Amino acid sequence: MIRIIPAFACLLGLFLIGCGGGTDELIFENGEPGSPAGNTATLAPGEPHLVHVDTIERIATIRNGDDMDGFLIAIDRSGAQSGVLKALPARAGSSLRTADILEGKPRISDRVRKTSTSEASELEKIYRDVEN
Repeated sequence: MIRIIPAFACLLGLFLIGCGGGTDELIFENGEPGSPAGNTATLAPGEPHLVHVDTIERIATIRNGDDMDGFLIAIDRSGAQSGVLKALPARAGSSLRTADILEGKPRISDRVRKTSTSEASELEKIYRDVEN
């Protein structure tokens, strides 16, 4: 019994150290069949990305998206557009931003960027009835 306690304490310590993670950096592994090993994309600390996607309600939650308004583009790990979003009004005191999913199938950890002026004007023509 006495030998089990130190072993358990060591395992618990290793587990807790691994869960803590020292940075905000996320690494995405390309898990597609036939892809070369080591093909990864890294999110920079503070880069806006999706942390929750509800495909039934068609809503997504963005971390680090405080200054993002209007139409947004979700980009998957390969750099392809995975969806079009429309930011909802920001809530006071929240570090997360919510957006409606208008097109596509964005996934958790997809990057999010603002649309350019020309992209926004095209999307406004398509989605005239979408309100902020």
